Amino acid sequence: MHSNLSGWQPEVKAALQNLLEKAQNKSNPYAVFDWDNTCIYGDVTETLFIYQIDNLRYKLTPWEFSGILSIALKDNFSGESPVEKHAEQISSDLLEDYTFLYEHYIVNQKMSLEKIRETEEFNDFKAKMFYFYLLINDHAFTKDSFLWMMYLYSNMTAIELENLSKESIDFNLHAERKCHLLSSSPALSKKTGVLSAHYTGGLRINPLVVHLFQELKAKGIGVYVCSASAKEVLIPLVTYQQYGYALPQDHLLAVRLDRDSCNVLQPRIDEAYPITFKTGKMQAIEQFLVSKLGTEPMLVAGDSTGDYYMMTGFPGLELALVMLRSHQKSVELVRRLRHEHSIPFAVQRNGEGRPGQLKVS
Repeated sequence: MHSNLSGWQPEVKAALQNLLEKAQNKSNPYAVFDWDNTCIYGDVTETLFIYQIDNLRYKLTPWEFSGILSIALKDNFSGESPVEKHAEQISSDLLEDYTFLYEHYIVNQKMSLEKIRETEEFNDFKAKMFYFYLLINDHAFTKDSFLWMMYLYSNMTAIELENLSKESIDFNLHAERKCHLLSSSPALSKKTGVLSAHYTGGLRINPLVVHLFQELKAKGIGVYVCSASAKEVLIPLVTYQQYGYALPQDHLLAVRLDRDSCNVLQPRIDEAYPITFKTGKMQAIEQFLVSKLGTEPMLVAGDSTGDYYMMTGFPGLELALVMLRSHQKSVELVRRLRHEHSIPFAVQRNGEGRPGQLKVS
């Protein structure tokens, strides 16, 4: 059977061709993909986090911003550890910075965006926001440590967030894929002093995955995305025709923020939906796909240990596809699949990685 799978490594291409052949004898066959660093190069939520900072696109008063930082601390730390005290000091500095930025730009634009970006308060805010994010991500005791970032979308309507995400996506598709170093201001008298953090900017379409989506759909295999990002953040890149993936919105399983009667987003999760991270991805697939389609996925694709449970939670799975990149969680996923399970899996080394530096044992 002919298939257009050029560009995939030979063993991966053979596994995908075998899957396509088996699908012809299946009822309601479908595949589920993680999104960030699986279907694209980069992280849509993380790049939006930076874009939101760079453009000060918030609809929060200082009091509301402080409340979100308090949620981040309360949800991710227990007890009075040195790390938690450090995070509390950072949150205090951030509130001071945000209040300045709110009064001079966000609420009334006394200064232009170009001028506000030149202030010590802006530089301090940007560096400490990303440092705060990394600190929580590295030390939180909860698996849902990222949710507070989504609460920064509060007071936007769903369509405003979707439009903001599209702005960020379009900017980052043209931005250089490189590492940026951030350092907070030494000129300000702050509780935490000078802090530094780095992030990788930019996004890129993965043409291999775009073509695979097309191939799967042409063979009658449903294609779904299950991601830990907020749904509105992913809608443009996943569903708009211009980017190539072009899935229906109801094929997107993602985190749902609660909203009021006017469709304005609130700083809490919609409890009617699972939080689509780790075991929550498996729960969402069971709740919205297995129950609807009457069968388990044939293919599940991901790039990190956050995808482990949806790859191993379905006995009927034909193939787990790992998009391997130069990251510890990606290498660990392959190790766990190799040593802890007997499910068939294939590994595609990410085109942006450096395969010579990847070692899986």
